Amino acid sequence: MSTSMKLPETIEIEQKKYSNLSHNLLIIYCVILTFASLYILVSEKVDNTPKSSIDIIAGSIGLVFFGIIPVLLFWFKKDQKILLTITNQGFMDHISGQFIAWEEIKSIRLTSNILFSKYIAIDLNDPSKFLNSPTKLKRLLEILNYRLTGAQIFISTINMNIKLEHLYAILQEKKNA
Repeated sequence: MSTSMKLPETIEIEQKKYSNLSHNLLIIYCVILTFASLYILVSEKVDNTPKSSIDIIAGSIGLVFFGIIPVLLFWFKKDQKILLTITNQGFMDHISGQFIAWEEIKSIRLTSNILFSKYIAIDLNDPSKFLNSPTKLKRLLEILNYRLTGAQIFISTINMNIKLEHLYAILQEKKNA
């Protein structure tokens, strides 16, 4: 992105809109697997022996997992969210609820992990400020993410309605403005 291009003061990045066909196919697939899991749980064995614990565990996990996916899909689809808001002062990550001021950022870089998925890595001047969540589980997840990605904050555009390189250019330009 050229430096001569004037960006709006506030940029909102929305959640990606998926096609109705892919949503519907995934829901049908989940409903079929939910019924298959339910069948594993309630069906009688041919030789009238008791169900093994593997049958019960597999049926229960399948029932919960494949039963909850359609609910989540409907929930995410009903309300298209703003995931990231970029302003002249910094950016707001609406998933984590954190606002990051441009002055707190040491560097922004494009990188990829061992699974070859690309993301934006953001290094901060004071990493400890963002690796100290009040809950132990969230703090552990932040530390694991830091060790895996090498950055205190990383942004993936898999679920965003923007290309990774375009978001990177916007972040760079806003930071350097």
